[in-house]
Amino acid sequence: MDDNTWIITGIPRSGTSLLASLICTVPNCYCANEIYYNVKTLKRDLIRLRKRLARGRAVPNKWLGDTVATDTMTAGLQTGKRKVAGVFDAHCLVASKVNVPYLFALENLLMEGFRIAALVRNPLYTIASWNLPTTYVPEAHPTKGRYVGWHYHGSNKYEQQAELWNRLAAILLNYPPEILLRYEDLVERPEKFLTKITRQKTELTALSSKNDEERYQHIPAIREAIEKYAPLRREFGYK
Repeated sequence: MDDNTWIITGIPRSGTSLLASLICTVPNCYCANEIYYNVKTLKRDLIRLRKRLARGRAVPNKWLGDTVATDTMTAGLQTGKRKVAGVFDAHCLVASKVNVPYLFALENLLMEGFRIAALVRNPLYTIASWNLPTTYVPEAHPTKGRYVGWHYHGSNKYEQQAELWNRLAAILLNYPPEILLRYEDLVERPEKFLTKITRQKTELTALSSKNDEERYQHIPAIREAIEKYAPLRREFGYK
């Protein structure tokens, strides 16, 4: 693949949608958020996306009002095609963000030459955000969907979610992407990582972090679960 085609992926609720929306703020750059799930057609889909941008045509994304959504769990999102402000040339940067399906295909995506940036977040806050009463994260349920048939040692939901986090983290360690980024570092230095991806200087300042125990419920139980069942957290610098 060319240098201006990127894949954004990571563990759900780790800031991947935030990074996708930030990419869209940079001139001549665009990231489709949870649009292109079919890995087999991904190259073709992104080639078509670049052509549509260069021709000034409407392109797909998840929208909140007139802007690209920074959080796909936000109420009021709309998915559809819209024309994007700005001028895009035939070599514009295009990216596609999808979490678990791309993680499961990470080895193949790397072999196909995609440039990949993946995000991880402190499992305490990741799992806490999976369990917010106002949020439903389909890929955070360890025994449902694509995880049917998986076996766990944990006896309760939080322990099994800690094991799930650990298994997804293992994929990132076994198949290292070009950029492996912590959510905590992204919100602290967004301009640093946008520059790495887009090769354009940006003027962003630190963003607000959602790693605040006051935002979440069941923190003691989740902390106990990750201490037992998410040992790979230490590989990313989490205690």
